[in-house]
Amino acid sequence: MAKFIESWVYEGIEGKPWAEVKARVLEFKAALLEKGAPEVNVREGSFGAGMGTFTLEAVFPSAAAWGAFADSFDDDAAWEAKMSAWQANPKLMGKSGSIFTEVK
Repeated sequence: MAKFIESWVYEGIEGKPWAEVKARVLEFKAALLEKGAPEVNVREGSFGAGMGTFTLEAVFPSAAAWGAFADSFDDDAAWEAKMSAWQANPKLMGKSGSIFTEVK
């Protein structure tokens, strides 16, 4: 069965130290794993003189597994509290995201 991958691209907010940005990306990875994502990959890249760009990919064995994961966020007070805390001290700016199906 093909894997189903949700991917996000983030950049650090200008003026934030790279170490703080990377730490927040890794916090996000840990939070997604804690929430039940079976696999989360992080990649770092950079274009020109810009601060590093990070991608996070949550990998699921099927679209149904991704759907169950997505549904788990409905009315989740703990997740909302975590997001509120992160928004109060932002380090990342979301640039884009996408859903992929692995092709073999």
